[in-house]
Amino acid sequence: MKYGPNTALVEEVINFVKSGNLLVPTNKDGALKNVHIIIDFERAKALAWDEEYGWTDRRENEMSKVMEDYYETEDLKEYKEELDKLLDTFVMYLRRRLKGMYSEIFDDVVADLYNCAFNRAVNGNDYNFFEQLFEVYRKGGWPCGWQDNHPQGKLTAYFPSINSSLTNE
Repeated sequence: MKYGPNTALVEEVINFVKSGNLLVPTNKDGALKNVHIIIDFERAKALAWDEEYGWTDRRENEMSKVMEDYYETEDLKEYKEELDKLLDTFVMYLRRRLKGMYSEIFDDVVADLYNCAFNRAVNGNDYNFFEQLFEVYRKGGWPCGWQDNHPQGKLTAYFPSINSSLTNE
């Protein structure tokens, strides 16, 4: 149990980082639910990085909840060193995979996927904010914002191209 009782779930994120459909849309495993899709990369970056929309704050706030759960679970502390090493692993693999215009979002993608893995180590794969982000990544998108106030509203995600089978809307 390298990453704790949820090692297999963490390894699913690791495998995605190494060879998943990163920014290559796919309709594998059905449609996305409750996600607003945009195809304009410039707009996606503006949403993600504009402080008025608070996307960075939303992600940090959600991760702080995961960290609270982590610190309340004594059994997980022995796996912290291995979990911390994942960040370097993700940087190495994603630096190779995010090229060209997508190199601009490198830091966001690394942070999101690392947080997805850490969340899985702590909480399993119960549907929550980070599972929703991971679902978007697995479908080939980049989560970049939230419409309306969280938890109401829906996640906004950039996809390089529209695939009508991605959404139920």
